[in-house]
Amino acid sequence: MTILAVAHERVFLTAEYNIDVPPPSLAESTSRTALQMDEADGAYLDFVSQTGDVWLHYKSRDWDGASYSGSAFGSGFVDGANARVVGISSYFDGALKLRIVAEATNYDTGVEFDGGNTHVIDLKANVTTGAVDLYVDGILEWSNTVTFTKTEIARAVVSGSDPNDHVSDIIVATTSTVGWYLAHKAPTSVGNYTGQASGVFSDIDDLDQDNAAKMIISTDGNRASFATNSPPAPSGGEEIKGLAIAWYAQRTASGPNTLTPFVRSASTDTDGPDVALDAAWATGQAVFSVTDKDAEIGLKASVV
Repeated sequence: MTILAVAHERVFLTAEYNIDVPPPSLAESTSRTALQMDEADGAYLDFVSQTGDVWLHYKSRDWDGASYSGSAFGSGFVDGANARVVGISSYFDGALKLRIVAEATNYDTGVEFDGGNTHVIDLKANVTTGAVDLYVDGILEWSNTVTFTKTEIARAVVSGSDPNDHVSDIIVATTSTVGWYLAHKAPTSVGNYTGQASGVFSDIDDLDQDNAAKMIISTDGNRASFATNSPPAPSGGEEIKGLAIAWYAQRTASGPNTLTPFVRSASTDTDGPDVALDAAWATGQAVFSVTDKDAEIGLKASVV
């Protein structure tokens, strides 16, 4: 099982377009902050190209009946050239309905929404076998084998064009994501490492990226880490699938030029991939297979 990508609120993995509305919250206490989609808003999540099963999981609030622009929230997969492989499209035909769009072919799913409600969507696609499954609120609503001419899935995309479109809990994985959700971990205190030259845990604003308050690591090889809140457990227990760290960083004129995100669990550090920094602020994330929801999160800075 591999988690390929997750979306950290405003810190999307690769690119956002036109998302300039402050993200409102959905009702569930365990839900992540949602992105409001309006005027052809959207975002891409990149990962290593896949030819087997790929799952896209997200939570969305559907059209509430007050207005409808004609093209509501959509999602799905594209290849490395951004050509559509398979996606979910909503349309209005006396009610808000969902259809699967496999390359250029539309398939009615029979799913209708009554408006104004939050739904959990899981879409599975496999370019090799042509298998496509659509789950809505944990129930398999549509399953079929289609013909693909595309040979890879390289990106997930979420988008919308109605002010009532909201989306959260975005996860891409190589195994079934049915029943999954994202819980938010935020720094609550200084961790095992205090290698930063300035900045404390309260300076880390992980809900909306900015560079007004920041942590500075100026010494080669130094680590800084933070203890975090313990996410709430869902009813009936839980199984932690992984942990992701989002970051927003730059290199100063004389500072280290490489960032390494890491997690610390049971006194053991697990480093993520090294990231080259330059003078421009950049966003990114690392996903870890750590199953300790109370693990510390941190960053190491190095001169390479």
